[in-house]
Amino acid sequence: MRSVVRALVGVVALAVLGGGVAACGPVQMGAAAIVGDERITVASVNGPARDVHRLAPVVEQQGGNVPAGIVLARVVNILVTRLAKEEGVGWTQGDVDAAIAKATQGQGLQPNQVYTVPLFGNARAELPTEEAKAYGRALYLAGALEQRFGGADELAKRLTSLARRVGVRVNPRYGDFDYSTLNLRLTYGGLWVKASSS
Repeated sequence: MRSVVRALVGVVALAVLGGGVAACGPVQMGAAAIVGDERITVASVNGPARDVHRLAPVVEQQGGNVPAGIVLARVVNILVTRLAKEEGVGWTQGDVDAAIAKATQGQGLQPNQVYTVPLFGNARAELPTEEAKAYGRALYLAGALEQRFGGADELAKRLTSLARRVGVRVNPRYGDFDYSTLNLRLTYGGLWVKASSS
């Protein structure tokens, strides 16, 4: 009798746990986000987030959400890179380096620093040096695509269309992806990624 009860408890526990894992949403376990078939892992976000907290601890106190900003910057990077590839817009590392030098008034990206990078609208993200270098490609390609499409509004429309077509799923711990703004939002509607006041 006790073995039957234990077996039933085990089955119920597995059903509850299995349902709990499935109820976490459409994102795979360990994923911070999935853009089409590209997966951004939680583990890959945690290291850069720790770097930002170590190098610039005041960022979180100013209302930003560092991990969400890193996730969103990577989502934007994937979308912009994919759109550029579809449109036949190429890039070289030299192009990206020149764009970074221009954006930093010739200073380039210095090691062990935190950089505020533009996302969409007034949103900004705080990224450590290596993340900022990777995001530099998205900034360069976004500029090239803006020129091709005749402005930022058309680029945003095309990125929104691409995002809807390939699908963007974000782990709820970072927010919900808002296709209309290409941003992350809390379930109660607040911006996860701090909007710039300027």
